[in-house]
Formats: sequence, C-alpha cells, structure tokens
Amino acid sequence: MPYECKTTDEPPKTEIPDPAGVVDLVPNAQLTVYQAFRVMKAMEFDEPLPWTEESLYDWLQNAVAGIHFASTGGSYCCKEGRVIVIGVGQLTDPLRRTWDGIHGIVRVMAHEARHAEGLPHTCGSNDETIGELGAWAVHHYVDLWVAEHSAPGLYSRYEKDKAALDAYFTFNGNICRNDLEFVDDQNGWVSGGWATILKTDDGGGTWSSQTSGIRSQVKALSYADDLNGWAVDSEGILHTADGGITWSPQGPLGPVHESTSATSRDLLGLVFLDDKTGFAFSYRFLLHTTDGGIMWTYQQLPFGKSACGVFFATNTVIFTDTQYGWISGRRGAVAYTMDGGSTWACQLVWKKGSELEIPWIQDMAFVDRANGWVVGGRGTIFHTPDGGVTWNPQESGVTGRLFGVDFVDTQRGWAVGENGTILHTRDGGVMWTIQDSGVASFLWDVAFVSEQEGWVVGDGGLILHTEDGGSSWVVQREP
Repeated sequence: MPYECKTTDEPPKTEIPDPAGVVDLVPNAQLTVYQAFRVMKAMEFDEPLPWTEESLYDWLQNAVAGIHFASTGGSYCCKEGRVIVIGVGQLTDPLRRTWDGIHGIVRVMAHEARHAEGLPHTCGSNDETIGELGAWAVHHYVDLWVAEHSAPGLYSRYEKDKAALDAYFTFNGNICRNDLEFVDDQNGWVSGGWATILKTDDGGGTWSSQTSGIRSQVKALSYADDLNGWAVDSEGILHTADGGITWSPQGPLGPVHESTSATSRDLLGLVFLDDKTGFAFSYRFLLHTTDGGIMWTYQQLPFGKSACGVFFATNTVIFTDTQYGWISGRRGAVAYTMDGGSTWACQLVWKKGSELEIPWIQDMAFVDRANGWVVGGRGTIFHTPDGGVTWNPQESGVTGRLFGVDFVDTQRGWAVGENGTILHTRDGGVMWTIQDSGVASFLWDVAFVSEQEGWVVGDGGLILHTEDGGSSWVVQREP
C-alpha cells in the first residue's frame, strides 16, 4: 500500500521546503485519516467514474507515491515526486470527523492525485475545461457521483444533497466556462480562459485575442453595440469603448454598500440593455447603473425567508426591458423584478423533495415580459407563458446537463449542453429535436442573431457556427 502518513520523526526533504510542516498523528488525528481512507474504500457507484475504470480507492493508490498530511497551509502537488500534501488542518477537531469533514479530505486527495498524474490548472487556479478531466473536474465528479450514482443505502439523503450542492459550486466556481455575445451578424465576442477575450468582426471568419486591461478570469460579457461593452472578471467590472481593444476598471473597489463587506470582486455576471442601463449581480446583491457604469447603485436581492426559502443567486441575469428582469437561483428558484430592481420577489420554477431532486438552473432566455425558458441539470427545460406565474416542464429528450439557451422569438430556440448536445425547437418547446453538432465537448453558451445564423461556444474556446438554423454546424475555432 503506497500511502505514507508522515510524522515529525522524519523531517521533510531539504531540497523542497515544506511550508505547512507535517502532522504528528496523535490518536485522534490517526482516526480522522483512517476514516477518510475507509470512506473512500467503501465508495461504490452504479457506473464508473468519468476518468477511470478503477474504484476511487484503487485509482488513488496508482496515482500517488505517498500522502503527507499537513497541520497548516493548503494542499498541493507535489512535495517530492508524486507525493501529495493534504493541508486539511485541525485533524484532531471532532468536526473534522463529521461526514462533511471526512468527505472533504477524500475529495481533496482526489484533486491533488489528479495533479500527480500531470494535469495542472489551466485558468489561473481554476481549470479552463472540464472535458479534459483535470483536477477540478475530478473534484466535481467525486461529489456528483456521490449525489447521483452511489450504491443504495451507502449515503443518507443529507449526504447526497450536500454532495450535490458542493458539486454545483465546484462546477460553477472552478471551471472557466466561456460566455458568448453577438450584437449583429459580424461582431461578436467570446470570453476565453485566463485574462482573454476573443473578438470577431467578420462573423467568425477570424478571431483575435483582446487582452489589454483584462486582469483575470472573465466570467461574463455584455455589449450594447459594437463599441461599448462590459465584462465581469475576478477583480470586478471592466468597460470598453472601442470594441474591446482596451479595457478599464469600473464600479466600487471596496464594499459595495455600508450594509455588507462584499465587493465588486464577488460579482458573477451582468447584462446591459443599452449603453447606459446595466445590471451586475452576485449571490446576494445587484448593482444597477443608468450612466454606463460611471455610478453603480446597490440593490438587495430577497435575502430573507420567502416563498423560495433563502434566495441565493447563481448563474444568469436577464432583463427584457428597463423594468422587468429575472435572476436564476438555487433549488429551482428565480428572483424577478417589475420595477427595475428596486424590489425583488421569488418564483419557484419547480419543487420536489430535496436538493438532489432539483436540477440547478444553468441559463434563462426571455423574449418578452411573458415568455421565458430555463434549462438545467438532467435535461431540464421549463417554459413560462405568463412572466413566471406558472412554469411548465418541456420534454428535452436528453438526460445530460444543459448549460445555455437562446430564443429569437416565441417559437424558435436552441439549447446546448454536455457532450456536444444541441437541441432545437420550432414551436416554443412543445417539441425539441437533437441537432448534430459534430463534437463531443461540453457546450456552454449559444447565441443566434436570426432564425438561421448562430454560434455556440464550448470547452476550451471551441466555437461552432451555423447559417441554416443548426441543420449543419461548422467549427470556426478549435480549442
């Protein structure tokens, strides 16, 4: 058995300093480590993990040469050779021996073991793709398989629900997903990986990189026209007045409001309706501007108990005009406003018995104040014909996750998702048909400028283009 639990009796190698030190595995700490390995060895799933045919326990044995447990500092790979360091801290704390604590150790071991196999982070401290099954993808799939593929009776409902929640946050927080924005049939932008935006001014015939002023991972883009655009990166809000050639910071750098310590670095996305009116959002708050981002006004989302419970914003903000808007939330909820964000209420798109049974909303599309669609996990599509008063399920015909949706009118729309999935409807979603994308990548977003011409962006900056409504798709840019 290759696992090696280092103690202070043997100092670390001198050529590589150990910033965290090593743990003296007193009995309580030994018990915690033992429980983590025992939990991992007991894991059984109804289908193989995405990156290996072996059990998680057997894969870990082959992936690493040893494991050092550090009392302080973070986890990393590698201390020496394929020896990983797990900086879990407080191994003697009884809370570390709860299911959450033990499972957290298992998950981090899998993450660092993937690094030991030679897969580094490719988007800052995150991963640019999930399709290559890097460290954050492994991190994500350990949770997802516990939630959705574990053997009957192995985990409680709470444990599955908690794993589903953790899988969501890893997926949306640590995978650099690409955003797609077109203002007409010639001018479009794609958010790249780390500090990159791609621009085309010839309908995707050529794509060039725009990096001047971009500081970190670009989370979202929104353009009012071919010159004026805004982006959210890991540092806050950026603005361009020259089509993305240069970018400059906007918005508050310190706390966004006296009632919170949150800053513009916490923002997840944004949307602009014209060159003056825009909204940017985070988990708990919204920023609103009416002067193109010179000044931003803080707006509170429905924080307290509501029809949806405690609302927690997730992926998407969309406004059909200056007054009507929606923000996606967890547990099948959306927040909506009818007064430009001054007040918000909550709508439940769907509700079942637990977190596990509720696919998270990944994207929304509204074509007017009444008609909107949401897409999410397990092929979920819902439609509202009345501004969210009622939400009706639609049969997608797929079981994989859907990440993007776009409609050009109340009848014609597209949805994209896992493993190259592209769906199309000509009747408002009464029937969805599969279109052949020709790829197997994760597809993140879709944008159509007419009923015939559209683009899809996928893992690693893959870009697909169609001029016939999706009957055929051409690769414009390889990952």
